[in-house]
Amino acid sequence: MMTEVDFSNYKSAEKWFQKQSVEVRCALASRAALRVFCNVYPINEEPSHLVLFFPDSLVLSCMRAILVSAARGAGEEKQLDWSTIAKSAANDAALYAAISPEPNTKSAIHSARNAARAALLFVYSAGSRSINSATRSTIGSDADKFSANSSAISDLQRITTLGETDNLTLKLYSEPVWNNVTVPKKIAANHIALLNWLKQEPKWQFWHEWYLAMWEGKFQNWGLAFELIKIPDEIWERGAEAVATEIERIQAKHFTIQHPLAETIQLNPETNRFYTTPTPVRNAPLIGALLSRVQDSIEDATLGKNGLNEQSREVRVLNRTLSRYSNDPQRVEMDFTSVAVGLRRQIYDTSELPNSEDNLALLEAVEDGVRGIRAAHPDVAENRLILAQQSMRELPQDKIELLEDALPMLVAMSEDVMAEDFAADIPALINDALLPLPNGAPPLAGADKATRIFNRVAHMQLKYDPFVDAGSKALDSKTFKTARFGFTVYSMLNTLMTIGRWVFGVI
Repeated sequence: MMTEVDFSNYKSAEKWFQKQSVEVRCALASRAALRVFCNVYPINEEPSHLVLFFPDSLVLSCMRAILVSAARGAGEEKQLDWSTIAKSAANDAALYAAISPEPNTKSAIHSARNAARAALLFVYSAGSRSINSATRSTIGSDADKFSANSSAISDLQRITTLGETDNLTLKLYSEPVWNNVTVPKKIAANHIALLNWLKQEPKWQFWHEWYLAMWEGKFQNWGLAFELIKIPDEIWERGAEAVATEIERIQAKHFTIQHPLAETIQLNPETNRFYTTPTPVRNAPLIGALLSRVQDSIEDATLGKNGLNEQSREVRVLNRTLSRYSNDPQRVEMDFTSVAVGLRRQIYDTSELPNSEDNLALLEAVEDGVRGIRAAHPDVAENRLILAQQSMRELPQDKIELLEDALPMLVAMSEDVMAEDFAADIPALINDALLPLPNGAPPLAGADKATRIFNRVAHMQLKYDPFVDAGSKALDSKTFKTARFGFTVYSMLNTLMTIGRWVFGVI
């Protein structure tokens, strides 16, 4: 049975918090701070001196403090210097708490500051103080205070219910911060107003997505969060735009790790164009034998009455792969997997192809080729496992239009195979390969093409800074600005990465 904790009584709250793990303290504290974070910038009220002169710094400092606390609550990263990180974040927020005259704003900032301080092992009471500050920041009505306190108690009850289960705090994070409690009207209004304010400028894009995801209990990318809290103090001190640029770089790097390809993206210094270098083939004799078997099986299947000919999609894909990409194990695995799925569906599910010996032999040869490559290349096998676990969202019209606009730019920025892949993959992804399909279009293309597109865009974005110095005139000229949006190359790469993260459901 749960011990009653009175958060209006510091001694009672601190005594309870001293018995909790640092993860539990930080999870409770960060969620309390998130409930009232919107009060640090009460847009629906008369702007104060603090808000007028320090809006960016104020919001950024509190966001940083809550992010640090939330990340610490998600789990221990032993390589991180939590003491230094938490102190920097807490001190940054404390500066604005000291000069804030408004009770609500001051309490909300205190809650963010104490959330960061909860990450310090020796500050046991910081978590309870964060919750108390969050509760007091709803000053105005007893009903509001009751809602804030009830929400905190709801978190406590959830922690007690979960007990010592694995991923205790992550399960808590998977629930809305105002779980089972009506959000006070003032908080709800400020919450919506803050979201609208954050949407106005690109520098707040990540923070808008992160704050909303945490509010709704949908944030899961804690690996990214651990990387973000490592951002050096000097970058935080330079302001929201500098932090946004660094976040974009970290997100691109993190995307390449989450959605890998066994290849290297490089920049040709002579042409200022990007190209791809495949991972060298391992166990060449085995792979060669497997590919030769597929080639022979294609000839058998297309010569007989098996429903396949040189114009069949599966045959075209296999011939192209064998003739052009046989030294690229990642590409062979992706193409062979696509063909195997198609053949198996047409033979067994729809009966579009006869269940003939030639067709079955071709299917078996392709599947054996896939298994052989995965056995010889563990990195390719690992990538396939990741791809199989990925869920993708259907592309809405506005994102389709952006991809259409970006297509000529990406082709122009690339050369050889990489340029050709963009020209083929993007139309396939938006289901516009030959003719427009506005109605009844097939489902979104598989994760293979999407991964290839956005992994490469992420690498291009990571390499773009030195590229700009050498080739800005070539790529930032009017020729390579999109007609509809007028984006520069860098802003388009960044926008494409937001589409990629959206498609794969990550921030």
